[in-house]
Amino acid sequence: MGYTHYYSRKIDGSNSPEAYTRFREGAERIIVEAHATGITIGDGFGKRPGYWENTDSRVAFNGVGDDAHETFGWDQICGMQPDWRKGEAMYFDFCKTAQKPYDAVVTACLLWLAECYGDAVEISSDGYWSEWQAGRDLFRTVFGYDAKPPFVVEEMSV
Repeated sequence: MGYTHYYSRKIDGSNSPEAYTRFREGAERIIVEAHATGITIGDGFGKRPGYWENTDSRVAFNGVGDDAHETFGWDQICGMQPDWRKGEAMYFDFCKTAQKPYDAVVTACLLWLAECYGDAVEISSDGYWSEWQAGRDLFRTVFGYDAKPPFVVEEMSV
């Protein structure tokens, strides 16, 4: 399997152009700040440093080279449900990062996604809240305040 973050969106309630524009602008700020701190972000294939996707319809990125794993992507318009999920109210997606450096950018973007879309999205993770610290720090640097956890915070057993 691997270290993964999960995100779902309401099929009929998450297509707000205003929320998408806000998310897109914030995601760009997060990626630019990450680059300034030494985290290299590239295209969805993990090959071209500095070439993430940020368009009117999609935000997508990956790490680069050995620091790439799976693409994080968010579309302005919710995609069609696959046949095996027909009838479900939430469209499901995920991103395995294997805790590579770009994980901080993915988690910061997920925190921002929760801010922009509110209850139209649900976020969960294989990681504990403490494992999101780099993304939380990145979020705080970019937006100037601490993000709220987008999932129930559990303590690691020692």
